[in-house]
Amino acid sequence: MTSAVVDLTTDPLSQVYTALANALESFEPLRELVKIGNIIRHDDENRDRREDFPALDADRPEITLTAAGGVFQPWFTNTSIDHVERFRIGINSGDRAPTEGLYPVRWALYRAIAHSGDLGLNFVSTVMASPVETDVLPPGSDGGGLEGWIGLMNIDVRITINRSILIEES
Repeated sequence: MTSAVVDLTTDPLSQVYTALANALESFEPLRELVKIGNIIRHDDENRDRREDFPALDADRPEITLTAAGGVFQPWFTNTSIDHVERFRIGINSGDRAPTEGLYPVRWALYRAIAHSGDLGLNFVSTVMASPVETDVLPPGSDGGGLEGWIGLMNIDVRITINRSILIEES
């Protein structure tokens, strides 16, 4: 991949977060499983979404998209930098049967990510998903009487951009 020109009016990490959140929300098979108010994202335009679309304690499944760090390589080549930004998706299925809540939602997330390609950003080269943890939430463990399977997924987004962007004077 050649390094891409990045729109510097918004930093590339924010662009990736917003594009990933939009890709999840706009994928109809995922929205058939998870209500729009239960896709929790924390970017500027949607940070107060729960007030606009209140989700009851028993309203599941729910997914949450959060930032989880990254690995920065400023000397990937003579002319480009490489960065892998990690995001984490938490899944609360609300169902004791993983085949009824957890697995259908996880599969829809895989499909949404595959469907999104490079997230519509010319500096994104790959988007990879990997489940990192799955567990069952015993009844009442969250104080609300909920139970069901929960899971965490890592989403790694590889960004390659021209090194001159980092050394330009603003």
